Amino acid sequence: MAAFTPRVFFLHVPNELLKAYFERRGELRDFAWDQFTLSSSDPLYDAWRDLPETARVASEGELRAIAALGTRHGLALIHAEARGRGVDLAELPVHGNLWHQALWVFLTHREVFDAARQSFRIEQLNRRHVRTRGGLPRLAPDLSNGVCSSLRDALVAYFRRKVEGSGDNCVVHAYRHDERFRFVAYPEDLCDAFLEYRQGELRAENRRPVLEVVFTYDALAGTVEVFARGDRRRHEDLAQIFSRVVLGADLPPESKPPARYRLNVLKRRGIAFPTDVSDQVREVRVKALRLAVLGGGRLTVDAGPMRDRVSVYDVMDRSLHTERLPLSNIDVEVATLQMVFSWAEGPRTLTFDVRPDHCNLGDAPEERVARNCIHRSEIVCA
Repeated sequence: MAAFTPRVFFLHVPNELLKAYFERRGELRDFAWDQFTLSSSDPLYDAWRDLPETARVASEGELRAIAALGTRHGLALIHAEARGRGVDLAELPVHGNLWHQALWVFLTHREVFDAARQSFRIEQLNRRHVRTRGGLPRLAPDLSNGVCSSLRDALVAYFRRKVEGSGDNCVVHAYRHDERFRFVAYPEDLCDAFLEYRQGELRAENRRPVLEVVFTYDALAGTVEVFARGDRRRHEDLAQIFSRVVLGADLPPESKPPARYRLNVLKRRGIAFPTDVSDQVREVRVKALRLAVLGGGRLTVDAGPMRDRVSVYDVMDRSLHTERLPLSNIDVEVATLQMVFSWAEGPRTLTFDVRPDHCNLGDAPEERVARNCIHRSEIVCA
């Protein structure tokens, strides 16, 4: 096909489709379509040029997208998306040229066209900003609105902290593409000024552009490709958020020594620390948690003395609410535990710390009891 311009596009596409396209937009209703021939597109081009600037810019964007998919590869993407959605394209005008066919799909099966356009755009992304992460659970992800909303909230919290001044808006779309699953997110970026023409005058307009984040998950391989502009740390953070929100599991460490303790299970209430009656343990509680925040920063939540009867989880809930952080965006770096013994000579309280690779318990009798208790709990790695 020839290079796209509106004038060339009007020459290559049948009048009935062009008329249907502009009627759908509510434009050019008075144009004499019966007197317009494909051999001379100037009347239509002139009428289109007389449209208001906003309408003309919007239609040119759509026509340019139609022309971009009006290629052999673009039509292949359209057919693939149609098959995935169970849409029958038997009436596609195969004898028309490629722009003709793409416009027909745009008018008759817009959802197929939009999905193919999304796939085409993702293919054009710079692979330099793509990183693949393995070790994910192999399962069919939930594509529901609830999961998309949770992923949206997690990404907003991440970028708000990582890119100070970014906004609260984000849209997430999820769909199946061939044998893989895609989650496409558009978090709001920092406000910036852009030069553009308005009514023929050059002006600086303040806008909030969007960041583009694409997760392509392969359930068979247990991998996710993350497209995002940023360093390795950002890709790892985003893969972690995706795995926690969409798949319900933490990413395994890539190259670090195996962790001895899974402290992230302590992010939620109710973990049990089994003891024997002979241990004479009256109570075990989580006293404090030091939290690392994906995107930067740390929080420490502390329940205070035993006599205050304050739950560390109540403190954490308030802190995360104040910081507008979901649980998916935090890791537990250090847990401070307390164990109360009911001994004949009186109660004794033991306080100790647990980190992913070690805990600071010694060999005193009560410390051996505490170590056995920890090793029977969920926080010990299998």
